[in-house]
Amino acid sequence: MTYHLDATAAGTVLGISVAVSSFTGPETLAEVQQGWQGGADNLERYVAKITADA
Repeated sequence: MTYHLDATAAGTVLGISVAVSSFTGPETLAEVQQGWQGGADNLERYVAKITADA
């Protein structure tokens, strides 16, 4: 996994790259993507909440 933070006029953009190898087949990749997307969605909601409370 690698990540990068990019400054923008509105704040910071987080980019994440994940490399996956599967011994069980390509369907595993969709499950991994769903897991990472869910984590990113949760992080986005958390950041929105703490910045709104500030």
